[in-house]
Amino acid sequence: MKITDDLTKGNIRNQLVVLALPLILGNIFQQLYNTIDSFIIGRYISHTAFAAVGVAGNIMNLFTFVISGGCNGISIIFAELYGERKWNTLRKESFLSFSFGCFVTAGLSIIGLLTLVPLLDVLQTPLVVRIFAQDYLRIIYLGLPATFLYNWCSCVLRAIGDTKTPLWILVFAMVLNFSLDYLFVVCCKTGIFGTAAATVVSQLFASIVCFMYMKVKYPCLLFGRRDMAFDRRLLLKTANFGLVSALHQSSLYIGKLFV
Repeated sequence: MKITDDLTKGNIRNQLVVLALPLILGNIFQQLYNTIDSFIIGRYISHTAFAAVGVAGNIMNLFTFVISGGCNGISIIFAELYGERKWNTLRKESFLSFSFGCFVTAGLSIIGLLTLVPLLDVLQTPLVVRIFAQDYLRIIYLGLPATFLYNWCSCVLRAIGDTKTPLWILVFAMVLNFSLDYLFVVCCKTGIFGTAAATVVSQLFASIVCFMYMKVKYPCLLFGRRDMAFDRRLLLKTANFGLVSALHQSSLYIGKLFV
């Protein structure tokens, strides 16, 4: 079964550039959700709200990169199984990684909501800023499942060598985010709540489009009913790769919060 071109053949330098450049750009665009929100909030709401989204941005990016880092770790397993052409095990890993990721993401959402006020206290956030930051982050936390679904789909695609499609989907999501920010804040006057809602909606759009693309073009990567089996060894490997990569990816924002 052939899905993508064989990346082990041809000019190595060209293969690396074609494979890595969309990955680099994707990591940059992933951080633009908060940047776009900051631009709209600073221009059309208030300086206090702008300060709030600055505080919220570091917290939001911490959770985002925990999720994307975990998915990056899991993609190593997918790439290994794809290279070995172990399709049955690959689909089983698809089920286990998706289930494990959903469980962890739900836990992150709950932890985020429960620790929101204490965390803002620890960060010594002024009261007037905290009110805006709480409204923004509550919506972001509730939208973390959409963040996970996009990152999971994109990492599966990247594992088989398709790094361009997730990038283009992310670019369209950025455009949608900016448009919805303008619509919600400037036209509908929804305030900082609208910018957070625009971010979640655009992430949901990206996740749905990415998943449908996989379902149409690469259905062999998605699990079916017979693939829903528990495999302790594979699950432990998934958890190990995912958690280590998540810690590595999020370490920058953990440091920024300490500062």
